[in-house]
Amino acid sequence: MRANHPAYFACLALAMCVGACGKTGNKNTATASGGLDARGPIPPCLGRVDATNPNLVLMALPGTAAETRFQGSSVTATVSLAGASLADPTQAQTYVELTVDGATPTRKLVGATGNTDVTVTVSSGLHTARLTKVTEATFGTLNFIGFTTDGTLQPTVLPERKIEFIGDSLSCGYGVLGTDPNCSGENPQFEEVRAAYDVVAATALQADYSIIAWSGKGVYKNRSLDANDSVTIPALYGLIDPTSSSSAYTFPSAPSDQPGVVVINLGTNDFAHFANQPVSALPDQAGYTAALQGLATTVRGRYPSAYIILAIGPIVSNFPEAGKVANQLDTWRSYVQAAVASLADSKVSFFEFTALVDATQKGCSSHPNIAASAVMGAALQAKISELTGWK
Repeated sequence: MRANHPAYFACLALAMCVGACGKTGNKNTATASGGLDARGPIPPCLGRVDATNPNLVLMALPGTAAETRFQGSSVTATVSLAGASLADPTQAQTYVELTVDGATPTRKLVGATGNTDVTVTVSSGLHTARLTKVTEATFGTLNFIGFTTDGTLQPTVLPERKIEFIGDSLSCGYGVLGTDPNCSGENPQFEEVRAAYDVVAATALQADYSIIAWSGKGVYKNRSLDANDSVTIPALYGLIDPTSSSSAYTFPSAPSDQPGVVVINLGTNDFAHFANQPVSALPDQAGYTAALQGLATTVRGRYPSAYIILAIGPIVSNFPEAGKVANQLDTWRSYVQAAVASLADSKVSFFEFTALVDATQKGCSSHPNIAASAVMGAALQAKISELTGWK
C-alpha cells in the first residue's frame, strides 16, 4: 500500500444530455434536464459525486459513474481533469472507462489539459452506457461534462438495491491489473476498481454501489512512510471531495435512498508495516477496536436498517516478514470479532476473506489480481445474499 495524503469523500449526482448530471442523489430514474440542453433526460450517477456546478460533475472516489441510455450507434462521454495526482502533480494519471451494454470497456487516460472524449461505436439500437472513474482520488479528480450521441438520449434506471463499501486499497482495485506481485501498484495503469471485489459483488447482486476508499488508510492508523499522515478513514467518511475538507456529504434521509448493506473492510494497513516502522506499530486492541466500533456506530446512526459487515483479509498473514511479529491475522481477527460482540447489534456481522496463498493470485504489490478479486467478490456476494435474501 502506498504512503498517503489526506482525502475526503461524499455523494450527490450528475447527469447530462449535452450537459452534466443533475442533483438526483440516489434516485433511480433519470429526470428531465432543467437548465441544460433539453435534447434528452439527465442521467443519474453512481457513488458520491459533487454536482453543485450545473455544467459539470466532480468525481473523486473510485467507482463513481454516470449512466445513460441512448438510441443510436455511438455515444461519447466528455471529461476533464479537475485535480492532478497528489503523488505527481505534473502528471495526468486518472483513468476512465466507458462501457456499453456491459461489454468490454474502452479505457482512457484523461488528458492534463482540455477535454477528453471517450467514444464507443455499436450497432444502431437502444443501448445503456456507463462512464466510470476507475482510479482513486490520489491519482486525480475528474470533471464529468456529459454524454452526447448521434441519436437520442433516453431515461435510465439504476438498481434499487444499494451497497456502501468503506475500505482501503483492496476496495480501490489497487494493483489488480498486475500479473506480477513485484510490479508497483503506485502506477495507476494497474488500478481498476471495476475489477475489485466490491464492484464484482455489487454487480452480481444487481446493486448500486458507493465506495469510500483510499489506499494506505486504516481505521485506527495508516500504513505510511509519512509520520504526519494521521487522517484515517473515519475522519474522511462524512466528506465528498478528497481535495476539499469542507465538502460535507448530505447523507440520504429516506430509507429507500439508504444502502441496505455497508461493508467495512479496514485493518490491512493498521496491521501492516513499512520497513521503517517498528513492531510496536501494531495497533493495541483498545485503540483499534474503539476506532472500528466508532465507525460502525456512525454508520448505524446514518443507516438505521442496514446490515453492517466488518470484514478482514486477505493479505495479512500469521507469517511475519523478517523482524516482524507473528500471528498478525489471528490478532486482527480477534480484534474485529471482539468489536462485533461489543456492538451487540443483530445486524452487524463478521466476515473473513480467504487469504491469498500463492503468486498466481497476486497482482501488483501482492494485492489481489483479477482472478483473486473475482473469488473475493463471489464470497462476499454469498455473504450478502445470506443476510438479505438478495439473489
